[in-house]
Amino acid sequence: MKMSGQTIYKFGAFSLDPRQGILSAAGREIPLAGKAFDTLRALVENAGRVVSNTVRDLVAGSGLRFVPRGEASLGRLGVWSLFAAADP
Repeated sequence: MKMSGQTIYKFGAFSLDPRQGILSAAGREIPLAGKAFDTLRALVENAGRVVSNTVRDLVAGSGLRFVPRGEASLGRLGVWSLFAAADP
């Protein structure tokens, strides 16, 4: 959704304003700062790109949906499940 030259992302009950650094739901601001906010913003801005299970877990409860995209073998580190953030 475009508003006065800036993008506001909406997903589920949530709204993300990357320019002002605000995550809100049902009109209430949700405290989220630093790396957590940056991670959520990156996922929302890059919906559809593949991410690891770890990244998916970092934004648990954010309302973002993920779809499985297979697995990747990382040698001694084992096998990682890959996911793509669904379009908001």
